[in-house]
Amino acid sequence: MSSDRIALSDHFRVGASADTGHNAGELSPGVYRVVGTDADRVTLLEVADGSGDRVHTGRVERVPRAALDGFERVDSPDSSGLFATARNRLRGFALTLRFAPRRLAGRPVQTLLGVALVAADSLGSSVAPGAPESLLTVAGVCGVLLLTAAAIDRP
Repeated sequence: MSSDRIALSDHFRVGASADTGHNAGELSPGVYRVVGTDADRVTLLEVADGSGDRVHTGRVERVPRAALDGFERVDSPDSSGLFATARNRLRGFALTLRFAPRRLAGRPVQTLLGVALVAADSLGSSVAPGAPESLLTVAGVCGVLLLTAAAIDRP
C-alpha cells in the first residue's frame, strides 16, 4: 500500500508489534480511523480495541505517513452487517428514550406548545369549533415535530 493514497475515514489495524516511529510511544493494538492528514503525518483516532470491539476513548495519535505501510487496511468497525446495525440503532433509540424526559423538562415552552398542538389535533372540533380539519392536522404534525425536537435536544 502506498502511503500517498490515504484518505479521511480510512481504517487501519495496528498489531501488537507495530513500529510507528513517532515520539509519543507505540500505538496500542486496535483499529484507527484517519481523521487528518498533511504532507508528512497522519492523524489517527482509535475506534476499536485489539479484539475489534468498538471503543470511544477519544485517543488521537499522529504518526508519520510511512508508518501506515506497516499497518493493515481494514473496513470500518461500524459496518459490521445488518445485525450490528440494527443493534446499534436500538441502543441509540434506548438512549434517546432514557434522556428524553430530562430534555423535555429542559425545554418547557417548546414541550407545552407541542403538547397543546397535539391535543388540539386530537380533540378536534370540541376545542376549535369550525376549524378546518386540515388546519388541525397541520397543528398536530407541528406538535409532534416540536416534541420530537425537544426530546432529541434540537431547537
